[in-house]
Amino acid sequence: MTEQPEPRDEPKPRSRRGEPEPFQRQGDDRWTLAVELPPKAGKRQRRWVYGSSPAEVRRKARVLRHELDSGNLPPDEHTSLRVWYERWHERRRPDGGIEPKAPRTWVVEGQMVERLVLPYLGRTAVGRIRKSTVIEWLDELAAASVGLASRRSAHAILRKILADAESRGLINRNPALDAGPGYKRETLKVWDVEHAQRFLLELNGDPDQTLYLFLANLALRPAEALGLTWDCVDWADSTLTIRGAITHWGKSSYIKDTKTEAGVRTLPLTPDLLAALKRRQAAQDAEKAKAGAAWRDNNLVFANPDGTARRVDTLSHQFARRLVKLGLPHCRLYDLRHLGITLMLRATGDLNAARAFAGHSSQRLVGDVYGHLLPSVARPAAADVADRLAVGLAVKEQDVAPAEPDPSTPADIAQR
Repeated sequence: MTEQPEPRDEPKPRSRRGEPEPFQRQGDDRWTLAVELPPKAGKRQRRWVYGSSPAEVRRKARVLRHELDSGNLPPDEHTSLRVWYERWHERRRPDGGIEPKAPRTWVVEGQMVERLVLPYLGRTAVGRIRKSTVIEWLDELAAASVGLASRRSAHAILRKILADAESRGLINRNPALDAGPGYKRETLKVWDVEHAQRFLLELNGDPDQTLYLFLANLALRPAEALGLTWDCVDWADSTLTIRGAITHWGKSSYIKDTKTEAGVRTLPLTPDLLAALKRRQAAQDAEKAKAGAAWRDNNLVFANPDGTARRVDTLSHQFARRLVKLGLPHCRLYDLRHLGITLMLRATGDLNAARAFAGHSSQRLVGDVYGHLLPSVARPAAADVADRLAVGLAVKEQDVAPAEPDPSTPADIAQR
């Protein structure tokens, strides 16, 4: 008895020109059609379109082919956000990634995404995320009592993830660009000069007095101050060059480059700062002699007593405890930098000078954060302008002043 051949699937219908035609799926009333995409890595790529009728499928296929002819690839509706995020995050690994980021940034981003993004959007395909999807996700976070600051941070990370997907052709437009949580920049509150003076005076003789003095006077970022090496000091020219900032990866520490070219800057050192720096150098020589063979020579200006690098978070906690002990108003360690920029802006009234002093790349950012200080800076100048205009106005009024009334009587006038 001859074996019967297994039945083969019926060939997909094609038009007279050999192009594929819509067909109805088995066990489903929907019609479908595959549209060929440009090959990727030598592999065939297709996108399936679906509809309730052949006419609807043909229309969707025409739209998709038109997009391809215009150079726009269709959104990727197969790769989930979780899969794409894992690829994106791996490329940014500090130890061996293609686009390495600072360790703290990499870790914090990963924690934020795992906690606030993937549980809500992880299974959604990248190409299916719309502006409405992002808004609904933010509403869900708000309903779950997630704070505004956390929602802003999570949205910023999602925006970066989708921006990378857009640059690589998975989507045509980043849906998170215009769907962020409401943001209103708060007016920056910093210490008064009296608070800073009291704080520094109370630290008289403390090993960290010079460190806090540099943070407030030179508007340094805490990581920049802890990353200073003695090579950054030019004793002859009385200048200090900022080249990088300390960062940590596990138990190891290293100095990373500044975020932008503007971060590399040379700042003048006043005689008081030079004297404080020399005292710091003498104190470190004593620490080195006391540590002996246990000393770790990293050439850092503000190092631990054994020469190892200090951590910003540890310094921040120590600073907070000092404020409580001294009974001073709450202030973040980073706010000492804001105090220095504030004093510079009040002294000069020049946003560009404050930008260069602080190492910011954008003058607009300085204006947005510190712009509320400009009215007090501009008040003397405005008064001077008003005085000048008043003088000009008085001269003009004198030129066009009406003549004094003639004391002559009507009879005298008639006689003339």
